[in-house]
Amino acid sequence: TTRQVFTFGRGSEGEMGNGDTYASRRPIMVEALDGLEPYNIACGNYFSVAAVRVGEGYSVYAWGDNRRGAVGFRLEEGEGSAAGADSISVSRPRSVVGTETDDPLLALSCSNDSCLMLAADHRLYIWGESLETASKADDHRDGAVELPTPAESSLVDVVCGEMHVVCADVQGKVWSFGHADFGKLGREGPGQSAWSDLSASAAEQGKGAGLRVPPPTRAAIGRVLVPQAPDGRSAVLLAVGSNHTMVCV
Repeated sequence: TTRQVFTFGRGSEGEMGNGDTYASRRPIMVEALDGLEPYNIACGNYFSVAAVRVGEGYSVYAWGDNRRGAVGFRLEEGEGSAAGADSISVSRPRSVVGTETDDPLLALSCSNDSCLMLAADHRLYIWGESLETASKADDHRDGAVELPTPAESSLVDVVCGEMHVVCADVQGKVWSFGHADFGKLGREGPGQSAWSDLSASAAEQGKGAGLRVPPPTRAAIGRVLVPQAPDGRSAVLLAVGSNHTMVCV
């Protein structure tokens, strides 16, 4: 039996996916996804995404607020439905450029204004707001782009908070990137290079736990200060809030 997707709640940016911008007090089916075999769904701040099977392959569909490219393609003024002077929204699901795969995704997760997907070959992709660099960068407004991943590991999960991202790899290590306020990246401080790896002893000792140095506003991808999972098992549990992170190893 093919699954169906239902939405309800605020719809001012088209996030209901039914062609208008009205709120819905009751669940309504997203008819545009009917027959596409959805198997994973996620919500951002004012947008929605669904991973679906299309024929013999797979893709991600998105709809809602596209101001920062979260719907996965560049809109020109007049396309979609304008939700305000500085906002362009899409009120019906549309395939995200660059998300076509031969196999189902390992993970799909949304931050406020971006979406992350982890493909079956362990490659990590992002579209929407740029979160992966230490300095502000242009948003990914033309569809999914691949992010660099640790050469020695394969990612198996990705979870987003409002403006930060946490990943787990097959060896039980945890990685993070994005906005670093409140210490939510679980890192030692400024100066982390992309995919830098901290020693096990530093992680076990919780080095840097009492640092009073103000954290950087943003940080590129680096190792989280938690011990590697025992015996290298990959069954790491991740949970991410707006300004904090929880990891079970």
